[in-house]
Amino acid sequence: MCIRNNNDKIEKFLRNSANVSREEYKVLNTAKTLDEANALVQQLDVSKYRTSDLRDGTKYSYRCRYYRKYTLRRYEVQIYVPDNEFTMIKLMYKNAHCHEQRNVTGRLHSPIRESDNKYIKCQLTQGQIKNALSIDYPNIPLPINQLTNLINYTRRRDNPEIFSVYDFNRWCMNHNYDDNLLYSTFVPYYHSIKNIDDIFVFFTTKQLIQQIQFTALLQVDATYKHTWNNLPLLVFGSSDADRHFLSVWNRFGITKAQQEVFPQAKRLMCWAHTVSKIREHRKLVPADKWNEVDSDIHNLQLCFSDNIFNCAVSLLKLEWDNYPLMKQFQKYFFNEWIKKIPVW
Repeated sequence: MCIRNNNDKIEKFLRNSANVSREEYKVLNTAKTLDEANALVQQLDVSKYRTSDLRDGTKYSYRCRYYRKYTLRRYEVQIYVPDNEFTMIKLMYKNAHCHEQRNVTGRLHSPIRESDNKYIKCQLTQGQIKNALSIDYPNIPLPINQLTNLINYTRRRDNPEIFSVYDFNRWCMNHNYDDNLLYSTFVPYYHSIKNIDDIFVFFTTKQLIQQIQFTALLQVDATYKHTWNNLPLLVFGSSDADRHFLSVWNRFGITKAQQEVFPQAKRLMCWAHTVSKIREHRKLVPADKWNEVDSDIHNLQLCFSDNIFNCAVSLLKLEWDNYPLMKQFQKYFFNEWIKKIPVW
């Protein structure tokens, strides 16, 4: 009897899931401009997660802002902007907000984390916080390891450790090169650190330094959002024959470093960023011509030498000259991506 009930529940769940997946988008509203459509979407408690370039328009997809917490029948919204009709932008939706059943995760629930933050600000001890949470949420289990980790994390976040410039200099001096340590991090060079705005530290290992000599190409990327004090962090290195990236870490500006350290080197633009920027100007091209233009640009990117690239550019210009309606896009493309930034 129990097995049959479970089978019935599973069958019902699969049937409902199939119905949800087959549910089509319905028209929610219309707008005359993209700004007006974005203003309408902001009222729906959703967040953008995808932009799709379609054959005849552009689609902006949104989903429930709390989709990680509530995964059942996720609310979705789309803005569809056609290429040939700029005054009729459709807002479509599927499903509805359903915040009744939370997703099962290993984290403590949001209300508990908020209460934990409040009690820590009141300078309560861990035992006092646990007793208070047990009273506030009597039906929710509070695993001691999760609660301990949450309390420690919150306290570190609100009261970060403080290091002086002297501590940083001393750390760099203590991490010298050791010929016997192949994989340990050391600092081969660092700029005399005087303040937080004047930092240059080079981290690497002996193994990485040995590997970098076998390639003539360097792969470089940088970030600053996820580092302590938002310091710029540059990662550069090379890939081996098995496509394993061998990184060497550093902190300085990509463009400035390339100009000062490798003045004769060519800096290639990220292809994903390049094609994304180009596609933002697709409306300068007739809708029935865009796929062909997009294919031409992708073929141009495949050129593996400067001579072939220059010849392909000349041929592409001759071809595009036959389409007067592309004159504005042609001017933009050749000025930005051939004259100013030809390496991508």
